[in-house]
Amino acid sequence: MFDFSKIERLKSKADKGDVKAQIELAQEYFSGRNVQASLSTSYSYYSRAARQNDPEAIYKLGEYQDIGWGCAMSPSNAFQNFYKAAKLGHLKAILSLAHYYQTGRAGIVDYDKALATYQLALKMGHTQAKEKIAKLQELKKTSPSYVPPIPSTATRGTNPVGTKAEHKPTAEINIEDIPFFMGLSGTDLIYLMGLVSNVEGKRGQFLFCEGDEPNGLFILLKGQCTIRLANISTNTFNEIKSVHPGEYVGEFGLIDGLPRSATVVITEDAEMMFLPTQVFQSAIESQKGLAEVVTRNLLSFIRNGNIRIEEKDLKALVYSGQPVTPTLSNMKLLVGILRASNSTKQVNYWER
Repeated sequence: MFDFSKIERLKSKADKGDVKAQIELAQEYFSGRNVQASLSTSYSYYSRAARQNDPEAIYKLGEYQDIGWGCAMSPSNAFQNFYKAAKLGHLKAILSLAHYYQTGRAGIVDYDKALATYQLALKMGHTQAKEKIAKLQELKKTSPSYVPPIPSTATRGTNPVGTKAEHKPTAEINIEDIPFFMGLSGTDLIYLMGLVSNVEGKRGQFLFCEGDEPNGLFILLKGQCTIRLANISTNTFNEIKSVHPGEYVGEFGLIDGLPRSATVVITEDAEMMFLPTQVFQSAIESQKGLAEVVTRNLLSFIRNGNIRIEEKDLKALVYSGQPVTPTLSNMKLLVGILRASNSTKQVNYWER
């Protein structure tokens, strides 16, 4: 049974600025023990406590923003709150911040900062950080901070349809130029742009690494990046192609969530637009117009490319002429077809 008198007492204290009462109310609304559970109300009380610079409340804001509890999912905002709470010595915030640096969840991978942050956690007594530190130290051995310039003969990148991307001045780059999003209505385009943040990276930093979980889509505004594939036999890497302003990387991972098939490293200081994977997938589930446009475009890429499909059910999905329900699961199937086709083309190309 709910204890409404307890909640009223806490509200009275919270309204007078009592931080402990605000945090306890946030916990009550999260758990639903003595009041009807409400993530948005819980978030609101944590926000009030955070404004008074309480480390736990600031960390909790980051946690809610990271997952999308009671608020819009926002890795960039979560990162900022983890950073603030970490500066105040909050251990969980320090670990969350290190994870963000390691995975590039809010934009760009930064092994140096991840390593330093995990080392701070270790100093605070978090012994499990030793494993993270050892892994990062090994990764750094194969991920030198210095990256040589790309040779002038490097092959330019292509978009998912297989045609060359046009290099544009920064002012002309728009997210609707990406084939995935062509044909979006004005409302859906505004919504999508609200999910995008601008990030900057220095020469030698990584957007993501081969084998990592996908962190998001990157649209290069300035600078240059290069795509690498690991060469297991020689324990080195091969430079596959360079990425220039107006081009983008990471689009398939937005949908299927599969581990990165290549590494992308910054070779000239860069500015980029970044669309986080989990934020996009959440939008697909809630925004019907966006889901319909992306599904329609994926189908067009396959049909216009005359991609041959051997699997009976997949072939029927694409070529039966029946409408394809714009769900994330169907989009994953369509992206799988495109990945398989692109993989075959890439092998043939590099064999030549």
